[in-house]
Amino acid sequence: MLLDSALRIRPTSVIDAVLAIAPVVTGIVCGVLWMVDYLHLSLFQINALAMLTVTGVVEFVSTLWVRNVVLQRGVSVLPRADGN
Repeated sequence: MLLDSALRIRPTSVIDAVLAIAPVVTGIVCGVLWMVDYLHLSLFQINALAMLTVTGVVEFVSTLWVRNVVLQRGVSVLPRADGN
């Protein structure tokens, strides 16, 4: 759904990009708390935290890629407004 909204030029697509970084920040904060031994996690929870963080990073980067690369090409092939 994030990639679909990234293809549209709307305020909703900006909000989606901001929300896409939320799991990454949560994963980093939990990882730092685990490293300083403030948060005690099992091996299963550590694995789930790593997957959450990696998936969030990939989702955020792919959303930015679609927004910058695909939309850049789509807008650049349109004729200019002055007819040239």
